[in-house]
Amino acid sequence: MEGSKKQWIIGYFKEEHKYSVIPSYWISTAILNGTPGHSCKWPLKQRVTTMMLMKGGKPSEDWKSYPVKVIEQFDSYEQAAMKEVEIFRSESENEETLRRGKRLKLSKTTKTQYDASGSYSCEEVTLSVYKKPALTNEKNKTSEVYTSSNILSNTRSDALHSIGYNFDSDLSNYQEPGNPSNSMPTFTEFMNSTNMFLNRLDKKLDVLLEHITHPPSAQYLPLDDSVLNMFPLKDIAAIQDMEENLQNEEYKLKLTHFIHSVGGTSLKNFIKRVLSRLFTNKLSSVCSWTGFKNNFRLDNHQIMKIVKQIAYDNYQMNDSSFECHVKDWFRHGSQRLAREEIIKQ
Repeated sequence: MEGSKKQWIIGYFKEEHKYSVIPSYWISTAILNGTPGHSCKWPLKQRVTTMMLMKGGKPSEDWKSYPVKVIEQFDSYEQAAMKEVEIFRSESENEETLRRGKRLKLSKTTKTQYDASGSYSCEEVTLSVYKKPALTNEKNKTSEVYTSSNILSNTRSDALHSIGYNFDSDLSNYQEPGNPSNSMPTFTEFMNSTNMFLNRLDKKLDVLLEHITHPPSAQYLPLDDSVLNMFPLKDIAAIQDMEENLQNEEYKLKLTHFIHSVGGTSLKNFIKRVLSRLFTNKLSSVCSWTGFKNNFRLDNHQIMKIVKQIAYDNYQMNDSSFECHVKDWFRHGSQRLAREEIIKQ
């Protein structure tokens, strides 16, 4: 059914006893048990969301094929979704009618068994009975609603199965349609409202998944020229002045956003890019993480604590890996300074 125009199908999965909106690109003709029919590509591990169905992109090669019966074809997803709701309501009403009839019959049925000892045993098939409270405008009238804890046992939908155990308590207040005093929702109305609620949750989950997959970029706060002109730091006195400036929370916030905006493809790349912006090669040649060989010690300074915190927020790391990359960068400070001076000559 692939074509140039995007369309949507209402398909019926017989094994699952389930109807669904399906993009036409997911449907193909197939020979099933010697009979021409259709098959549907469906992802195995990926959750099928409403957004995926609306976009209707072409399926991947690793998707599995399932036999499907094409019910109707539409030119828009909205039309197909409305038809799916109509089918769902119709199926729910039919199932409710059949179940009500079966419950009334089973309520008075007994099962006789013959055991090995030659005696007969009679096992009564019992179902839970719920009584509706007497109404004030009726004279001592009560109605019985017969139900069972496995009323939804044949329903394959995971969403309905997860809430099925809560239906018994709601059905205790159930009243027959057409009753003038009926103020409680019918079983079908309850099922429809639950389905709509689950659809809304599905759309919200799509938004959250999109937010997690593509997080919004960090807010950019422009820095004053007086802040920008301090970098890269040229001597130890500049480091000490920076330490004093970082006692101001506003200045600390601006520096945090500046370092965050530098970014990097990995932890090592991030540390290399940030330290190159913060320190000159000349200053890095006389500094080290722990003050090794009488170099200026940096591990207890605020500027390095800020760099470390941002690295923790954005990369998989621990203290050991962070310190290893920082030590390595400062250890090669003298080599970078020598290459710089050769280039200047």
